[in-house]
Amino acid sequence: MKRVALAGLVVAAGLVSSSPATADAGGPRYGCAVGDICFYEDAGLTRKISTGQTGNWEGSGTYGATRAVFNNGTMGGFDHVNLTIRYSWNGELREQTICVHVAEPRKVSAGITRFDFPLDPIKVQWVPANTVGCDV
Repeated sequence: MKRVALAGLVVAAGLVSSSPATADAGGPRYGCAVGDICFYEDAGLTRKISTGQTGNWEGSGTYGATRAVFNNGTMGGFDHVNLTIRYSWNGELREQTICVHVAEPRKVSAGITRFDFPLDPIKVQWVPANTVGCDV
């Protein structure tokens, strides 16, 4: 299981309590269209708070209650996302960039990253799989 550490907290990425993957490739899942990365208020990916991001994006406060992210796509041949997040830890505002892998045809859970607390995604940058940090 891939794990992402955030300020002493551990965030499980990808393989945490996910539903079984389906065998078909490329369909919309969790209300997230093919080609999008979507943000959710809950770890179960049932309360989507975005319409989906299909390209590189920067902003703050738009999805400030994010508890899960789902990468269901590619952009210009890139299929992974360097996601910069902002969160508060012990009263201190912090930022960190993590890799969100793409959902795979027989392993949809590979595209899911869940967080133990709400945070604010502030930058989406689509990158190739061999980008440092995404190549694990």
